Amino acid sequence: PPPQLARLQYYFAHIPKAGGTSFVQEVSKGHVNGLLLCHSHHGKQGGTLSLDVRLPTDGPPPPPPPPPPSLLARGRRLRPSTRLEGLWSNPLALKAAPPNCTLAASEKDTIPKALSALGKIGIASQTVRVLTVVREPLGLLLSEYGHCQAPGSQGMRLHHYPHIGLSEWLALHASGRKEEAERYCNHDVYNPQTRVLGGSQHSLQAAVDAIDHSLFFVGVLEHFDASLCALRSLIVGRAACACPDSHSTRFTEEQTTAHKVHGNNASLWTPTLADRATIAALTANDAFVYARGRSRLYDDLRRFDLLCLLDATSTAPKM
Repeated sequence: PPPQLARLQYYFAHIPKAGGTSFVQEVSKGHVNGLLLCHSHHGKQGGTLSLDVRLPTDGPPPPPPPPPPSLLARGRRLRPSTRLEGLWSNPLALKAAPPNCTLAASEKDTIPKALSALGKIGIASQTVRVLTVVREPLGLLLSEYGHCQAPGSQGMRLHHYPHIGLSEWLALHASGRKEEAERYCNHDVYNPQTRVLGGSQHSLQAAVDAIDHSLFFVGVLEHFDASLCALRSLIVGRAACACPDSHSTRFTEEQTTAHKVHGNNASLWTPTLADRATIAALTANDAFVYARGRSRLYDDLRRFDLLCLLDATSTAPKM
């Protein structure tokens, strides 16, 4: 592998609107020992994660492919970038990968594509510990809608989406008019968590098998603090935090995280019963993936005698 990635051990599969930006911010603050990002995370509210790798080349580099539309829409000057299978080097990064970095991440790639990309540069998938965070499907999809349609939201500022009501937007997807729906919000609503973990929206078995057998860590947004504690414990092989005392339902200063979760508060939107039914149909596979993710977090916390943290963090951070 390139010298910058000689110690790469972890890959974070960022499911959009599932708390991935907050996870990366916690890593950047040093709240998870052993994890050092190999790339920049650009923008205070930017969710795009990509691997910043400065690879040596023999002779002139080939012409770069066009940047993804989401980057073009940011309205910033882009520098040439190199595409490695599904992973993009970050054209907005300000510096190369830091020495001894251990964590790569991407919001643009499925896990199979990301591992294939790392393999192309000499990093065997068997040596990479894959991390992710899942979210309750209803809240995730409402957050997607809010990201595009809430006044002053990032998606509205960047893309200037025309306004559409939640029910009308969902009806477009339900009737198969995906391209028309994307005029108002281009987020993926068709089992996005299944797609990232399994390779496609239909890869339910692959996604569940990944949670059960191959992923090193599966966090749950609704239990964000407990999830970070589980990850720290998995890395060191012992309980890395403690339960709150009996007189408090809050973590001590050493145990808590910033709770500044990126994105939109899904509680701002009140879906009708028909909306809920449509969302359930669009995310049927994700419902199983999310349930399996919760079960996996339970098992990891039980392993370290930390199930008490599920009660202490029952309130979801705003997203």
